Amino acid sequence: MDIQGLIEKAVQSISQRSEEIGGGCDGKVYAVDDRIVLKLYNKMHSYRNRNKDNALHDFEIGRDLHLRSDLRLQDLQIPYYYGIFPPQEEIPKLNYWGVFMERIHGVEYYTLPKLLKLKARWQYRKQKNQVESLGYTLSDSEVDHNTLFDLEKEKLFLIDLTRWQKSE
Repeated sequence: MDIQGLIEKAVQSISQRSEEIGGGCDGKVYAVDDRIVLKLYNKMHSYRNRNKDNALHDFEIGRDLHLRSDLRLQDLQIPYYYGIFPPQEEIPKLNYWGVFMERIHGVEYYTLPKLLKLKARWQYRKQKNQVESLGYTLSDSEVDHNTLFDLEKEKLFLIDLTRWQKSE
């Protein structure tokens, strides 16, 4: 689906069922469908340009990591980023910048049984080393913060790249 199609689908889907499926200090996450979510950057930063900067930053890091073909990425688990969502001024709830990304069907770390917590911690350390070797600092990420664990795949996904920084 092209980006315009995603925008139209998001507007229709979120307008009809407005409950968020996740969120944090930077924004809210809404389901567009079973495979795609929209993260709107609207909670902490009320200035539109800052919201745009956060959306672009998150998108650029996610795309950069996915576009790299080097073998160090084989175990890196982050959502796939599809595109940028521009503010929809006629719909107050959607009048924010956002990003479309892959929906991760996962649970938070604290809900895991002990053995899966150990697995999640091991995967987090491994992924953190990979991300750092690619030139990024995982600001605001820990095994129990800004991650989701997919129980079916038994994989830990790093989510919310908004505060990650590129090392120079």
